[in-house]
Amino acid sequence: MTKNKRNNSGTNLLSSQTLKIGVLALFLTLTATTLIFSLFLCTETSSASPIIGIAQSKSQFKIDVVYAYVGEGNDSYNNFKNETMHLITQYPSVVILNITRLAGTQISTCDAILEVYSLKITTDAGQDESYAYFVGTACNAAYDGANLSLTSKYINDLFDRHDYLSVKGDVLLHWKENESILSHTVGSACSYTSCNNTALGLWSKGKPNDISVTTERLGYITVDKGVISVYKDTEATRVQTSNRLNSYDDGFLYNTVLSADKLSRNNLFSAIPQDERIPKSALSQSFNP
Repeated sequence: MTKNKRNNSGTNLLSSQTLKIGVLALFLTLTATTLIFSLFLCTETSSASPIIGIAQSKSQFKIDVVYAYVGEGNDSYNNFKNETMHLITQYPSVVILNITRLAGTQISTCDAILEVYSLKITTDAGQDESYAYFVGTACNAAYDGANLSLTSKYINDLFDRHDYLSVKGDVLLHWKENESILSHTVGSACSYTSCNNTALGLWSKGKPNDISVTTERLGYITVDKGVISVYKDTEATRVQTSNRLNSYDDGFLYNTVLSADKLSRNNLFSAIPQDERIPKSALSQSFNP
C-alpha cells in the first residue's frame, strides 16, 4: 500500500514537472513569437523610406505672426533637482502665430498632412535666431490618425536641424475648415540653462535699431493609405512673409491681438496664456536639435 502511494506521488510529481515544463515552453514560444513579431514591425517601420517630391505652391494652412516681442528678460525657476534654471539669453524672444486651416483639400488627395515652417528673427546688425514650427491635420474625415505620429521624424528631410534652435508644432486631427488657433510660443524665451548665462543673444552687437520676423514654408509631409511622402519647397514655391517689430519700452514689439491696456498689465513674454491658445485635443510635440 505504501509502495503504491509512493508511485502515485512520483507520478503526480512527474506530471506536475511536465506541466511546468510545458507551460514554460509555451511561454517562451509565445514570447519569442511576440519578440519576432515586434522586431518585424519595427523593421517594417524603420526600413520604409518616404517618397521625396517637389512641393506644390498651395498650402493647407494660413500662417500669420500676430504677436512678437524681443527685450530684456531674467526669468528663472528651480527644476526637479532644485537647480536654478536661467533663460539662455538676457534678451529673449517670443513669437506667436495665428494658424488657420483652409477649407477643402488645397494640395492633393491624402489622409493627412503636416506642413513645416521656418521662423527667423533678424536684427539690422545681422544677428538672427531660427526656429521651425510644424502644423498638421487630417484631410479625410474617416482617417483615424494611423502613422500620423511617424511623420514628425521625417521633418529632418526638409532642413538641417542644426540650423534651428528648436522644433515644435501641433497636430489637430479633426480641424474644422476656416478654424483658427494661436500657436505655442516660439523663441528663446522658451529655452533655459542651468548655467548663469550672460549671453546677449540678439543684443550681442549692441541694442539693434530694427528687428523683423520672417516666416516661410519649407515643405510638407503627407500620409495616404499608410504611405508617407515628403515634399520640399523650392524657390519657385517658397513664399516669405516678413513683419517688422516696433520699438516698445526697452525692446521691440509686433502685436495685432492685445489691447494697449493688456500690454501694460502683462509680462510681455507671456502676455497670452498658453492654455488660451492650444486646444486640449491638439497633439503637441517639441524637441531640440
